[in-house]
Amino acid sequence: MICTSATMRASTTRLLPLSLLLLLPLALTVAEARGHAEEPCRQDAPDALHLKRMNVPEELLRLASVLQGRRRQGGEDFALPPCPSRGGVLPPGSPLQERSISPWTYRLNRKADRVPEVLPEAACLCAGCVEPHSGRETHSVVSVPVMGHVRVLYRERAACEPGHARYEERWEEIAVGCTCAVYSVAK
Repeated sequence: MICTSATMRASTTRLLPLSLLLLLPLALTVAEARGHAEEPCRQDAPDALHLKRMNVPEELLRLASVLQGRRRQGGEDFALPPCPSRGGVLPPGSPLQERSISPWTYRLNRKADRVPEVLPEAACLCAGCVEPHSGRETHSVVSVPVMGHVRVLYRERAACEPGHARYEERWEEIAVGCTCAVYSVAK
């Protein structure tokens, strides 16, 4: 087949819409990225309104509130309690974090520019795990945090007029509990 300039023009004309369709997702991604980088300043709103809009789990907020109450009563959350050594069965209704063979407690993860400002985060109490039969810690396995994600907002007020802020929505990884695992060996 001999290609003439008319044939080339015709095939180019047909390919142009197809190439534009192929480039559209890239253009939309670039435009979206630019939009996020230059979020406008908005009227600052109470955290409760943001939390409602973001559907932050109610249990998470309730636990954060309980932990803050304990902290105000003098229970500092800096030092972790020791790995428990238990014999026998725990009372019915004991919390999961106490019944687990990889027990944990909660600490406050606090960031002033985040909504919610305070998140409860699990902290493993043992390096190993509690052997169910003896109730003592064993180091044949390790306690590791189980990670989860929660949607949060970060607030930036510096570049905005008073009473306004820029908000950036992010998914933040936090420890939600602990579990036992075999040692991880690097290859």
